[in-house]
Amino acid sequence: MYNTTNLTSATNFYLMTKGISDLTNGFFAPMLLFSLYIILFMLMKAYDTKASLVVVSFIVAAIAIMFYFLQLATPTVMIISIILPFIFIFIYVFTNN
Repeated sequence: MYNTTNLTSATNFYLMTKGISDLTNGFFAPMLLFSLYIILFMLMKAYDTKASLVVVSFIVAAIAIMFYFLQLATPTVMIISIILPFIFIFIYVFTNN
């Protein structure tokens, strides 16, 4: 158990997020991206499911790239997030009736 009540080194939002990411051994950004993916997908569910997957995966990929450059996500997380939109585009194009 970590004592996170004393965050004197976190003087801004980035440092606080970086501290949380360090405390969770790098699992904060992937779990945040996954949660965001689920929430956005539920919000986009009013539209076609396949189109929703494409749009949501592009949004999450853009955020994953930003997290990578902020050193909150690993290259693996970024690469998987970049590959997912292309997979969903492939599914959307070739299975669309």
